[in-house]
Amino acid sequence: MSNSISRIGNKAFFNCNGLTKIKLSTNITFVGYDVFTGTPWLDDQPFGLLYVGKVLYTHIGKITNETNVKIKEGTIAIADYAFVDQEELRSIIIPNSIKHIGSCAFQYCSGLVSINIPNGVTKIEEYTFENCSKLSSIDIPDSVVSVGYNAFNNTLWYHNQPDGGVYINKVLYKWKNKELIDTSLIIQDDIVSISPCAFNDKDICKTVTSIIIPKDVIDISTSAFCGCCNVALIIVD
Repeated sequence: MSNSISRIGNKAFFNCNGLTKIKLSTNITFVGYDVFTGTPWLDDQPFGLLYVGKVLYTHIGKITNETNVKIKEGTIAIADYAFVDQEELRSIIIPNSIKHIGSCAFQYCSGLVSINIPNGVTKIEEYTFENCSKLSSIDIPDSVVSVGYNAFNNTLWYHNQPDGGVYINKVLYKWKNKELIDTSLIIQDDIVSISPCAFNDKDICKTVTSIIIPKDVIDISTSAFCGCCNVALIIVD
C-alpha cells in the first residue's frame, strides 16, 4: 500500500475473502469501520491491539479483567468500534498523541470505570461511551468543543449529573429531567454548541414554549430541538 495513502474508508476491503497479505502504509491517519472484516488477513492477526498506520484499529480477541491495555505513543486515532463489546475492559491508558476517538469506540464496555481523554481531542463522536454502565469518572479536556449523539448514554457519569442542562465545557450535551423545565428555557451563557437531540425527551418538548439561546452559539446540531412542537419563540440573547 502506497505511503501516499492516508485514509481507508468504511468497508474498503470488507469480505475480500482471498486477502491474506497487506503491506500497510505508515502514514495512514484514518481507518473506517469494518475495513478488513471477513478477510483471512484479519483472522490471522495475533491477540492484542492491532494498529493500521497511526490508527488503533481494534483489539484482536476478548479482553479479560487481567489484560493491561495501553495504546502506544504516536498513535493519533482510535477507530470506530475499536473496543465495542469488550465487557471486561476495566481501564485503558490513552497517550497524549491521540487526536480522534471514533464513534462507538467503547460502546458496551460495561466494565470500564474511568477514562482520561487526552488534551487535543476536539470532538467526542456519537455513541462513543454508550452503555458503559460503570463508567463514573471521565476526564474531559478543554479542547473538546463538540459532543455527538448519545455519547454518554447509560453511563454512571451521566446518571450522576444534576438535573437540568448537562454541560461539557462549552457544549450543551443534554437537558436532563423534565421536572426542571419551565415554559421558558434559558441556556447557559458562553455555550458555543448544542449537541444532537439535546432536547429529544418528548415530555420536555411538550412543555417548553420559548427558548433563549446565548449569542456565542455557533452550532445547533441535528435534531437538537426536534419535536418541540409548542415552541413559539426563540430568542438569541
